[in-house]
Amino acid sequence: MTKILAVRVGMEPKVEDVESPFNFAKQSLHGIDYVETLYLLNGVVAYMSENLDRKQRFNRDIPAKGPVLPRGAIILHKPEGAASPGEPGVFRIYGDFLLTKHQNTECTDLPEAEIQKYSAILSLESNLGKCRWCGDSVAYKGAVFCGAACSATSEMEGGLGSYLL
Repeated sequence: MTKILAVRVGMEPKVEDVESPFNFAKQSLHGIDYVETLYLLNGVVAYMSENLDRKQRFNRDIPAKGPVLPRGAIILHKPEGAASPGEPGVFRIYGDFLLTKHQNTECTDLPEAEIQKYSAILSLESNLGKCRWCGDSVAYKGAVFCGAACSATSEMEGGLGSYLL
């Protein structure tokens, strides 16, 4: 069994023991067709959906360093707060995800220090003031969505009630 930190939309991070973090991601984190990995510091890895159309609801921003792009690459759209190439910033995650640790090619237990650190960073409170659909900043305190488009999209996807924390 491997100790992981599961981070589901609208819920606090939860420590779980699983047999295979990769298989757990494929089978139990809703909406994952293909598993994408995001490498963080000290061997910590996030497993999330590779759903590129981003029709999933915003979950969390996680501190990350932007990937170094090939020379001449053009960035068409950079979300608010996202890491610039090679610079520290955040990675915006949509849908459920989990954190595990890699040592060589094997998944190992997420150490208690990393669990404490990421539980604090990824608490629901750390995402106050962000749109519950896309993650952009909201216009005023207490707002749930950043604008009409996100509000309408949430209504089409199941209504406001499921997006309140």
